[in-house]
Amino acid sequence: MTLIRFFSLTFLLLLASLAFAGTDGDGVPDEIDAFPNDPSASVDSDNDGYPDAWNPGQSRPDSNSDLFQDFYPNDSSRYHASMADALAGLADAGLRGCLETLYPTVEDISGVTSLNCPGEDVYSLSGIENFVNLQEAILYDNFIESVVPFVQLTKLRKIRMAFNLVSDSEAQALAPMVGLRDITLRGQPITNLGFLSGMKNLQIFDCQECDIQDLSPL
Repeated sequence: MTLIRFFSLTFLLLLASLAFAGTDGDGVPDEIDAFPNDPSASVDSDNDGYPDAWNPGQSRPDSNSDLFQDFYPNDSSRYHASMADALAGLADAGLRGCLETLYPTVEDISGVTSLNCPGEDVYSLSGIENFVNLQEAILYDNFIESVVPFVQLTKLRKIRMAFNLVSDSEAQALAPMVGLRDITLRGQPITNLGFLSGMKNLQIFDCQECDIQDLSPL
């Protein structure tokens, strides 16, 4: 085999590989991938520019084009959840009641940027991920164990939730949130600060009354 034929064959194999895997490597060919340059999503039923769902193993933080999931995948006239639908999607009655009090006249969740619900008997954050423009969450003195729903909120910059029930394993879920600037987790059973190691934008961190064993991630 001549050198020219070798390189020609290599090039053809590369093209075939791209055709099969797609430009973004998500395994979906470009011709049927609604987002051929973003591996996090591939389907957009109503062609409004927002994905019906995330590709397997992907979520909003994995998007390289700041996509967020379409709350109405078959209606091209809207994509953000309405306030009524977003509130209905919250699993926790305390959190729902607090947001209803904070935003009694808001109909579009795009205007909800702050969550200020200390001491509201909140146990779960499930559903908060639909409030895609949230920038700060103040949740002192509640009973929250899991912070996983926060990970979908790429605009979130401040989390203040002293005296909740966040454990070491749950705190590690914050690791992908490299845009965070202010975190308060005071008074919780946290010993490992490894989740902070990639947070180059962090300016304030408060974990007083925790049981930290290693301060090196700071």
